[in-house]
Amino acid sequence: MKKTLSLGMIMAGVFLISASAAFAQDAIQLPTSVRPLNASVIREKMLDTRVQRDDIKNTIKNVQENFKTQTSVLRQDTKEKIKEASSSPERREILKNAVDARKDIVEDRRASTTVIKNQLRTLVRQHVGVIIQRFSIALKQFDNLTNRIQSRIDKLKAGGIDTSSADAVFATAKNAVLQAKADVQALSDLVAQVNEASDAKTVRTQVETAVKKATVSIKAAHDALEAVAKDLVALVRSQNKNPRATSTVENNQ
Repeated sequence: MKKTLSLGMIMAGVFLISASAAFAQDAIQLPTSVRPLNASVIREKMLDTRVQRDDIKNTIKNVQENFKTQTSVLRQDTKEKIKEASSSPERREILKNAVDARKDIVEDRRASTTVIKNQLRTLVRQHVGVIIQRFSIALKQFDNLTNRIQSRIDKLKAGGIDTSSADAVFATAKNAVLQAKADVQALSDLVAQVNEASDAKTVRTQVETAVKKATVSIKAAHDALEAVAKDLVALVRSQNKNPRATSTVENNQ
C-alpha cells in the first residue's frame, strides 16, 4: 500500500539528498509531523473538559427537577392549607405566603442558572483554549519549517542552482501560513470577547465557524509547505543527475 509522506519526512529527504552538495554540512533535525509535541497533555485537558461538561449537564438537570418538585410541593401544600382555612383573611394570607415562596423558588433557580451559565462560558473558553493551543503549536512548527526551507533555498542559490520554481511555491506557502495565523488570531479574539451578556447560541455558532475556518487554514498551510518540500526534493535530485550545470555556473562566475 502506498503511504502518504509527511512534511517532516519530505524535508528529511531534502536534507539527505542535499548531503552530497557543498551546503549539507549543517543539516537540521526537523519534526516528523505538525502534531503538537504535548499531545498527551492536550488530550488529558480535552478529557477533563468533557467531564466538566457532563457535570454541568447533570447540574442543569438537577436544578430543573428541583424547581418542578418544589413548585409541585408548594402548590399541593397551598391547596391543603386553603381547604383547612376557616376564614377569607386566613386564605388570603396563605395565598400571599405561597406567592412569596414561589418567588423565592424562582429566584433560587435564576441564581443557579446564572452560576451554570458562567461555568459554561468558562468551559467554552477552556475547551477552545485547548484548540487554540494546538493551533499555536502547529503555527510555531510552520515558522520553524519556513526558516529551514528559506535556508535551503538560499544555499541552493548560493550553489548556482535556479530556484525560481521553488520560490514561487514558497511564496504561496508563506501566504498560507499568514492566513492561518490570522484565522487563529480571529478565533482567539472571538473567545476573549465572550462575556455575561453574550448570547450562548450565537457564540457557539460563531466559535464553531471560526474553529472550522482556522482548521482549514492550518491544513492549507501544511499542504503548501509540503508542496515546497516536494519541489525542493525534485530540484535537488535533478541537480544531482546533472552536476555539470552547477559546475558550469560556478566556472562562469
